[in-house]
Amino acid sequence: MLAHGYRRFLPTKDHVFILDYVGTLFFLKNALVSSTLGQIQWKRACRYVVLCRGAKDFASDPRCDTVYRKYLYVLATREQPAVRKERSTPWL
Repeated sequence: MLAHGYRRFLPTKDHVFILDYVGTLFFLKNALVSSTLGQIQWKRACRYVVLCRGAKDFASDPRCDTVYRKYLYVLATREQPAVRKERSTPWL
């Protein structure tokens, strides 16, 4: 996970969203806590889910309070359908 480093991360009240440099968007549950010094620290090893591959950018509710961040907007590339090679038969 995150072998390519991360481009962006977005903490919310209960979750963290991370976008890596390859374009994979991760959803982490209960990953970070705030310390008394105002720094973010890892709480524990957490569970994660891959939300999207091919993501270019993402954003949440523009209000500054993390309690209100209920929606996540993702800009992603479309998946290209696999191209099948069909054998052509010569007409006799």
